[in-house]
Amino acid sequence: EKHGKKMMRLVARADRAKLRKQGVRFEIKPWKDSEILWEKCVPEDGAELGPENLGETPHHIRRTGQIVPMKMTDYGVFAAKEREDVPYAFLIDATAQNVAANLLTHGVVLEKLTRETTFAAEQFVIRDTERSEHAFQGHNELTLTGKWKSRDETFPAGTYVVRMNQPLGRLAFYLLDPRSDDGLFDWNFFDSMLDAKVAPVRRITKPAAIDATIVSEK
Repeated sequence: EKHGKKMMRLVARADRAKLRKQGVRFEIKPWKDSEILWEKCVPEDGAELGPENLGETPHHIRRTGQIVPMKMTDYGVFAAKEREDVPYAFLIDATAQNVAANLLTHGVVLEKLTRETTFAAEQFVIRDTERSEHAFQGHNELTLTGKWKSRDETFPAGTYVVRMNQPLGRLAFYLLDPRSDDGLFDWNFFDSMLDAKVAPVRRITKPAAIDATIVSEK
C-alpha cells in the first residue's frame, strides 16, 4: 500500500511510452550480492556441513539451530543480449486460431481485417531452425534465425492484427517475434505452419490505415 500509487503511475507511464526496440534473446546476469541466513547441519559422522559441501555425498543430517549469515550472488537480472525493432503491427494468418486464443488469454488486444488489404509489410525469411532434443514442459523448444525482408503483400479479410500501441504491446511483441527466446514460435504454436521458409507472421513497420474489428472470443 505504501508504494502502490507510485507503482500505478510507473505502470501507466510505461503503457503510454512508445516502443522502439525490445529484447528478443536474454541472458541471466548477477544483480547484487545478498546476505542470506544459513542453518548449520551436522551429519551422523559429526562433520560440519556448509553450503560448499552439502551436495557432495548423501548424508543423514540433523539441524543444529545455529544460524549464520553468508553472502550469495543474486542472479536476478534477465538482460537483453539481442534486440529487435518494434513494428507498428503484426499480421497473423487467419488459420492460426491456437495463436489467437493464446493472445486473448494473455489479455492482448486482437483484431481481424474487415476487408482484403495490401500493405507494405515485412516477412521473416527463415535461414535456420534448431529444435531442442529434450522436451521441456511437454515442448521441444524451437529457435529460428533469419532476416526480415520488405515487400508489398495483400492480406485477406479475417487476417489477425496485433497493434503494438496497446498496454500489453511489450508482451505481444515478445510473444510474436520469430526470434523471441520464450515466444509462441519457441513454444511450438506455429509448428504446423513452418513448411515454408517464411515465418507465418508479417510486420508493418510504419503507421498504416487498418480497417479491422476487435476479436472478443477465445
